[in-house]
Amino acid sequence: MTISSTTRRAGPFAGNGVTTVFPFAFKVFAKTDVSVAVVDSQGNQTALTLDSDYSVALNADQNANPGGNITYPISGTALP
Repeated sequence: MTISSTTRRAGPFAGNGVTTVFPFAFKVFAKTDVSVAVVDSQGNQTALTLDSDYSVALNADQNANPGGNITYPISGTALP
């Protein structure tokens, strides 16, 4: 049996010095299915670490209401 998958993407989201919660609206099965990266002004991408740099809150019913929210950073200053 073959299971197909598609890479989904939310954003990019620009920092504003205030926002720390970023929504996404695609179905996932576990918070580990979500990866987050930060890109600096020179275009350098840095992969972040789940539950260390960012957290994922999934909507309870992924069939009726897919997606959830990313909180970044977990602590500290919001992206400028």
